[in-house]
Amino acid sequence: MAVCRKCDKYFRNQQALDQHTTAKHTYFECSHCDREFKLARSRDQHEADAHGGDDSDSEPERFDCRICDDKSYDNQNSLDIHMGVWHKTPPSFAHKCKFCSEGFGNPIDLGRHEDQYLCQKRHCNKRFCSDEQRDKHRWRDHDDSCVIC
Repeated sequence: MAVCRKCDKYFRNQQALDQHTTAKHTYFECSHCDREFKLARSRDQHEADAHGGDDSDSEPERFDCRICDDKSYDNQNSLDIHMGVWHKTPPSFAHKCKFCSEGFGNPIDLGRHEDQYLCQKRHCNKRFCSDEQRDKHRWRDHDDSCVIC
């Protein structure tokens, strides 16, 4: 019988304990701060977002609250949450559409916006920021029947 030293669970043999330890107690530490992650890719994403990737000499970008003197965040989303909860301000719209420059609070909403007006004709996949622009493109470039008439 084997016992886990971290959580005091019992296992029938050392192999079962080793599997448990790998699955439940393995963490990937950030090389720049004290954060730990269950997945290596989560740690890598954190290091890229919060610390600028592999350039360990550069100072990570911080997002400071312009109202509180002592509040600073690793990313815009965290600052937006703070601003909404404590200062009742709307989120920034830092994620800009490359087609029409409309701003969105997060990349998921931006992706939905950009996908909304995808041409979807075979081998085309051009994107437009309005139904009208997309339909004109289809009519002009794909010889679709006129949608205006």
